[in-house]
Order: sequence, then C-alpha cells, then structure tokens
Amino acid sequence: MNAAKNSDNADAAIANITGSNAVNVYLGLGLPWAMASIYWQSNMNKDYEVKAGPLAFSVVVFLITALICFAVLIARRFVSILHFICN
Repeated sequence: MNAAKNSDNADAAIANITGSNAVNVYLGLGLPWAMASIYWQSNMNKDYEVKAGPLAFSVVVFLITALICFAVLIARRFVSILHFICN
C-alpha cells in the first residue's frame, strides 16, 4: 500500500503483489512437498505422489495473469512516453 501511495504510477505495487504471489506459490507449496517427498522416501520407501490437475491449472492461470499485468505495465510506459513527447 505504501508503494502505491508514494509512487506516480502503481508499477512498484503491482510488481510487489506479483512477486509475493510467486513466492507464495513456489515456496509455500514447493517446500512442503519437497519435505514430504524426502520424508516418504526415507521412512516409507515410497514416492510421494501429488496429482497435478488442480495445481497445474492454478499455475497456468497465475502465469497468464502475470504476463497480462506485465504487458499492461509496458503499454502504460509507452503511452506515457508518447504523451510526454507529444506535449
């Protein structure tokens, strides 16, 4: 919220939100799964299996949304540069 209030544009706030979500998805899910996989392999001699259906969909949606956000940020930069040049 501080980045959005103190900035001329909301680029830093959007990058902060996107980065935070990426860390949550990749570390918040990946780290526990890695630990569970090591535990199952060492104690039960079995592979830890997780069905990829719902997770794969969520990751794809996140990546598409992130790419759209970055495209909007880049487009805003070009529009503001053109507006500055024309005036």
